[in-house]
Amino acid sequence: MSEQAPPTVSETTAPVPAPAAPETQPATQAAVTAGSTRDYRVARRAERSGKPFNPVPLTAPTAAPGASAPSPAAETPPASPAPPRPRREDTYISDRIREGVERGTAEIRSEIERLKQQVQAHTPAPEAPKPYDGTDPSDPKPAPDDFDDFNKYLDARDIWNERRVERKQSHTVEGTRRAQAHEELTAAQQTRVQKFADQIQTASTADPEFANRLTPEVRALRPFAALAPGEPGGPDNVVADQLFDSPIAPQVLRHFSEHPEALARLIAMPTEIQAMPQRVRTHHHVQWIVKEFGKIEAALSAPTTTETPAPAPSKPLTQAPPPAQTLGSRPAPAVDPKTAAVKSGNTQEYREIRRRERAEQMIGRR
Repeated sequence: MSEQAPPTVSETTAPVPAPAAPETQPATQAAVTAGSTRDYRVARRAERSGKPFNPVPLTAPTAAPGASAPSPAAETPPASPAPPRPRREDTYISDRIREGVERGTAEIRSEIERLKQQVQAHTPAPEAPKPYDGTDPSDPKPAPDDFDDFNKYLDARDIWNERRVERKQSHTVEGTRRAQAHEELTAAQQTRVQKFADQIQTASTADPEFANRLTPEVRALRPFAALAPGEPGGPDNVVADQLFDSPIAPQVLRHFSEHPEALARLIAMPTEIQAMPQRVRTHHHVQWIVKEFGKIEAALSAPTTTETPAPAPSKPLTQAPPPAQTLGSRPAPAVDPKTAAVKSGNTQEYREIRRRERAEQMIGRR
């Protein structure tokens, strides 16, 4: 039997496998894993330029080939890696991002608040009241159930419609009349104030110290039109109204400033009027103020030249007494003082009457 040749070394020794190449990862992925924003930007810039960095091996160790796997009981939970320490570049970027978000939020809130204010400022105006349709709660519209005959209902309805139309027309006419009266009163008041202002302007132009010479009491005079709604009026307002209507207002103002007792006398109620009943005191005081104011105007308007005495009345041609009134004659009708003043051309008397009427109307309105 032939002897077998001894096995060679290559036959007795098992082939050893070549070591496995370590696992790698791109440089950008390694930077993301490490949490380095700066390394990620540098690696990413290199990739875009066509010269990427060499792959970076994984840091986790791999098990050696042939090694037995550890038993589950022997395995210990891996310790959590310590959080990477933030770099200064990363902190700066986070701060800038947070500031940008806060700034954008503040701008949005400011814009919302501005829009809210704009909406509130442009709220729609309340709707105008509906025009009067002529209905009256005290005159309800007839109903068909109120009549046993439908023709009677139709007649009643037609009559009611006529009344409604009449009420509507009357309301329209009254509204137009009131509006026209208000416009006329406003125009008259504006003309009145303008005339007074023109007089004061003329006096101030002629005497630059005119306004400074007026006393505080004179400056405080206000007409009724200058009072606030609901503010009570008094005798000083009556005097102010006379001033606004006076054709010589600057002279009267100067007179009241030089003689304060004259203004105080008009405002104070005379003793004889104070003795009157309460319900008539105001009326008589207003008339007295208008009358005394007219006297002041007449005294200031009178020429300074000495007046020549009036000639003595001539002797009548006859000494016979006037004829007695017979039974058949009628007494002369009473003449309205204002009409008589117009016919006689007495402007001063007419002005006093009109002022008295206007002052009484203003007191009555208060």
